[in-house]
Amino acid sequence: MSLYLRRMRTGFPRTDSVVRFLTIYAVNTGLLTSLAAMAIMFAFAFYGFHFVHECFILPLGGLYTASLLANLHSRSTIRERLHRGNSVGESIHLSRLPDKVREDISRVVQGTRGGISNPESNQTASTHPRV
Repeated sequence: MSLYLRRMRTGFPRTDSVVRFLTIYAVNTGLLTSLAAMAIMFAFAFYGFHFVHECFILPLGGLYTASLLANLHSRSTIRERLHRGNSVGESIHLSRLPDKVREDISRVVQGTRGGISNPESNQTASTHPRV
């Protein structure tokens, strides 16, 4: 998940800070539950069926519940961080976009100018008569 969120960076400071916050939050909440699950696995591997692992299993459900509730609660914090101070949209000049985004936009624009036909649009045009 952290690799996916790392790829989703846009170059805009406010959005990148939210993505960075989501990455850190996902790692932190997943780390705690993963450590508890690994403790159960090791306890079962070392002690077998002596039920020592049961003392780790009982709090695991609470950890999963707390992790879920913390993720649901963090949405309001992230929303406030994203919309800090302005309720109106933000104007972005196209020359300030990152190179990767500009290349993607130019590729899409060239594809529409190059006469590339969309098979779906041809199909719908032939089945629906013009009114």
